Order: sequence, then structure tokens, then C-alpha cells
Amino acid sequence: MSQISPMSRVPPVTAATFPLAEQRALPLISLVMPTMNSEKFIERSLDSIFQQQYSRLEVIIIDGGSSDGTLGIVEKYRDRITQVISEADDGQANAINKGFELARGEVFCWLNADDLLAAGALLKVGAFFAENRHAEFMFGDAIGIDESGRSFGRRMNVHDGGLWELVNESDFVVQPASFWRSDLWNETGGLREELHFTLDYEFYMRVAATTDLHYVPSVLALERHHRAAKTSNGGLARAEELLQVARLHGATQIARTFQPEASAVFASEAIRALRRHDLPAAQNLFRRSASVFRSPALFSAHLVVLLGRPGGLAKARLWSNRLRWVRSRSVGRPPKPLSNRYQRPKSSRTSHTEIDAEIV
Repeated sequence: MSQISPMSRVPPVTAATFPLAEQRALPLISLVMPTMNSEKFIERSLDSIFQQQYSRLEVIIIDGGSSDGTLGIVEKYRDRITQVISEADDGQANAINKGFELARGEVFCWLNADDLLAAGALLKVGAFFAENRHAEFMFGDAIGIDESGRSFGRRMNVHDGGLWELVNESDFVVQPASFWRSDLWNETGGLREELHFTLDYEFYMRVAATTDLHYVPSVLALERHHRAAKTSNGGLARAEELLQVARLHGATQIARTFQPEASAVFASEAIRALRRHDLPAAQNLFRRSASVFRSPALFSAHLVVLLGRPGGLAKARLWSNRLRWVRSRSVGRPPKPLSNRYQRPKSSRTSHTEIDAEIV
């Protein structure tokens, strides 16, 4: 039975902790970046990678055939990028799977071209896997940022948990702050390429069915929310996919924290159906909305946003997170964990680690 290093506070992991000459003991990390017409953000994302001061790194860019200036920006970093492939693909999951087929590292991660790694993140990740030889998956905290890079605080949905919470409660793993061993990727079979909105969420479910998800309370990434992001514009298709993956893993309904948004999505689509004079479709959508209705306040807030400006969900999510983050800081403690009735029995294995607990 594996034991994860104790929760006692240790000094933050920095480049001074592991100078380049001493990083040979750290694992090779393979980072895949899928991209398509990402000229607006990709340079900042690449800068966040190459400012890591982590020598045991390979970077693989899988471009879907960009027609803007993306590849010109990538070319400026070409001497530090291991491989670049630019060709038509079958979507984000296909691009990521293709990238990891080329990877040689012991530890895998992917970074979307609009997200950023936090300073020193890879050293923390490398140190974690070097010290915890039996750990297969780890994730940390993330900062939510908007299109301009403005911070909206630490993502408040992140916490320790496992398969039951993922399927029934929420996705508590922020994708750019998650890392895992290559053997685990091969064992789980990579991403399901038919998924468009929940490819990472469903992957975490399969991982959690086989191993512990180790939470490190340290900021590892900055996740960008903006109007063009697909999770901000998924609408009905995203709600349908959330239900699909929940059922795939034994649930009968969408995870609890996604239900207010899904209920509002079904209601907004019902209203649009009424405007088209499609009464049968409207009735079906209203029934589906009622089936996941659980919070009048959250439902109303989501519905107002969905019926308003397109892409408004991104800003609404950021401000909601900001308010929760500010509230948690004002009382000097993080928000309450899930109540006991929502928690599965704890594994006998320790399921989180503290390398350092600094929050930026």
C-alpha cells in the first residue's frame, strides 16, 4: 500500500531547490498543446511553459491546421519545442491523443493554448512524482483569469475527492492543473474522441476508478475563461454530454453542481422553441429542465445570462468564483467541504499532499 508524503509544511519548491544540474533525478514531463487558430493567446501560454526552468521537459504542439498567425508564433519557439505537427484532425481529443502517442515522458499533461502554467509549477509536479513513486495522478489549485489576464481568484471548486464525487457532485479537477504518469494514460486508453465538452472530466472519472487523485494545495495553473471558449458556448450540446458521461459511469442524472446550469439551458432552449412555435419541443425541454431543477436562485441567474449576451457564461462564472474567493479570504478559511452525506467513505490511502500551500 503506497504512502504519500506527509502534510507537514515544507519550503516552496523553486528553481533554487532543484538547480539545473540536479534535475536529472526528476521525471521527464511530456506536455502536449492542442491548438487551432490560437494567435490571440498562444504566445503567453508558450512563455508560461518556457519560463518554468524545468530542464526535463518535452513540448509537443498539435495544430489542427491554423489559418491565422498561430504557426508563426510557434516558429519563434521552435528550438525549444520537441515536435510540431500541423494537419487536420478530428477535434481536440483526437489532437491530444495524437500528441501523447509521440510522447516519451514519465509524466503527462496537456495545456490548452489559452491557459497558463503558474510560475514554478513543473518543478512542484516533478518533485511530487519523484518523491511519491507510487502516486499516479495529482492535481493542484488554479487561478481563474479572463480574456485580458485579470485574476478572479483561486478556483473554488477544487478540493480533495474521488470517483463518487466526480460522478455525482462536481468536476473538482481543473484541467491545466492536473498531471499523471504515462503508464496510467496507457492503461486508461486516453481520451474518448467522441466527447467535445467533457473529454477531461470523463478521463478523470476513469482514472478515479483505478487510482487515487492526489490533491496538492498549491497553485499550478491559470485557467482562462472567455467568450470564445467552448465551455462558454456549449449550451444544449454540453448539457447533453454531461448527462451522457454521468450515465456512462453509473449515475442517472447530471452531477449536482452542474444541475442549475443544465436546468437553465433546457429552459432557455424551451423558450426559443416557443418563439419558433414548436410546442412539442418546448414541452420536452421544459420537462427536462424540471428534472434537474434544484436551486431557484442559481437557475434564475443562469437563465438570465443564457438569454442575454452570447458567451456571457464565462464572465458570470468568473464573477461568481471571485465572490466565493473573496468571502473565503474574509473569514480566514476556505469554503466548507462537501457535507458528510455527499462524501464517499475515505480510502485508507492518503489522498492529498502538501508540497507548499502558497496561494497567489
